[in-house]
Amino acid sequence: MIELTVNPDGKLEFYQHTPSPIVYLDNWALKDIALDSSLAHRLIEAIKRRSGTLALSWLNFVELSGLGDSRQFQVVASLLESVTPHIAFLNLIPQAVINQENELLKGASTIGPHLDRDLLRVFAYFRRQSLNPLSVSEFLLGLRDPACGIIRESSRKFMENLYPLLVQIRKKIATSLKYEARAKAAPKGPEIPRLTRYIYQDAARHLARNRIIMTSNHWRDFFHMVVPLAYCNYVLLDRTWATIAKEILGRIKKSGFQAETSAVFSPKELPKFWISLEDPAYNPVLISHTPPADDRCGG
Repeated sequence: MIELTVNPDGKLEFYQHTPSPIVYLDNWALKDIALDSSLAHRLIEAIKRRSGTLALSWLNFVELSGLGDSRQFQVVASLLESVTPHIAFLNLIPQAVINQENELLKGASTIGPHLDRDLLRVFAYFRRQSLNPLSVSEFLLGLRDPACGIIRESSRKFMENLYPLLVQIRKKIATSLKYEARAKAAPKGPEIPRLTRYIYQDAARHLARNRIIMTSNHWRDFFHMVVPLAYCNYVLLDRTWATIAKEILGRIKKSGFQAETSAVFSPKELPKFWISLEDPAYNPVLISHTPPADDRCGG
């Protein structure tokens, strides 16, 4: 959730935290739900009624801002506007999240490792025409404006950080192809509160085991999957990546890890998603994520 306070200097301060349930939607799900007004209302009401969080990422914003269909763009913007302030920004760079988890484990940080501080900063300092400092629709619209330099620059930096990570994964895949036993091995390591590193490791090994040829769309799906599996309660992915996600989580659980992970749904499993989201007693996974602290910026 994004909230506002006024600091001692009289200036606005933005901060975010992630009350459960945390929902992460791949962009097909955001678009499909937004295009059906009854489903959009259902999602907004379920999240608000349960005081939950819709997690959003740079990939969401970058992809959605590029929608060529004006009606799709408008209904998605309307959905995000209506669910605000029950949103938070999720960092999809696995290694960055893992680094923050390490700081948390050492006691050197109290910030939720999954929170995207850069995106919160850009959102906070974005100049809106309206008086609503939390307007997501204006923010999304700003991404389409070539004159909006700060957002364009932040998007560029995001992709710059992504590129070396892709190179790193490709190297891991090449190594795993050379040493097949390593690619087939299930993740091992100490029990920790979040399984990001193990999900990330096995996701890369999955690409190696199955010799998947990755397109740019596949890479986006890869990053829509890894961190959300470790931090969100409900994750909606397309059929292929939902299957991959369930396989990865299954291997990790068989390795003996006890930390909670997400419930994953594909398009065909939408009825189960809605029942689970709207009726906590029906949850297929018992989840009670409590992040260590909030993240704030502004002033």
